[in-house]
Amino acid sequence: METTITISSGHHIPRLGFGTYQIPPRDTEQVATEALQPGYRHIDTASYYRNEAGVGAAVRPCGLVLDSSKDLKPVYTAPSEAAATERFLEFSEKWANKYPAVIKLWSDAWAEMVPFLSFDVEIRKVICSTNAIESVNARIRKAVRARGHFPNEAAALKCVYMALMSLDPTGKGRRRWTMRWKAPLNAFQIAFEGRLTPTTSH
Repeated sequence: METTITISSGHHIPRLGFGTYQIPPRDTEQVATEALQPGYRHIDTASYYRNEAGVGAAVRPCGLVLDSSKDLKPVYTAPSEAAATERFLEFSEKWANKYPAVIKLWSDAWAEMVPFLSFDVEIRKVICSTNAIESVNARIRKAVRARGHFPNEAAALKCVYMALMSLDPTGKGRRRWTMRWKAPLNAFQIAFEGRLTPTTSH
């Protein structure tokens, strides 16, 4: 597990990683701890998974240094552009000598990042979390590849529909996600009034 890859910030991370997506929060600490024992040092998590606390609890006893990432979080979670700028200046002063590539990366992309700060915190969580979307896209691609070709557009749409329905055949996941999305949907309704169409359960 010594082989690494270099990411855009200039950091090196292990090529082989351990994913925690869909691991229940109550099980995450134990599972991540067991993954660390044989040598995993690239543990993937995200706020969308809702199991970050478990991953942190597993990593903490190992003495692994989280380094600059903890100081960077106040930048992208800042309530305003002014606050984010202030936090970024503090971050730059502390880490410029050690991670100049990270500072440059954020500075170059600042204009693209700033509009993100105008959104409600619940919307930010959705924007930052693409794993659910990637999972759905992967299922659709798998279904399309298995079919090979389609005689018309209606057949293609039917294939996509069946793939989506297979994600939650019992409907239990739909009810669970409805509760999880309640706060983001309310935020979207306020930010984009009139653009969300309410659905009626039958």
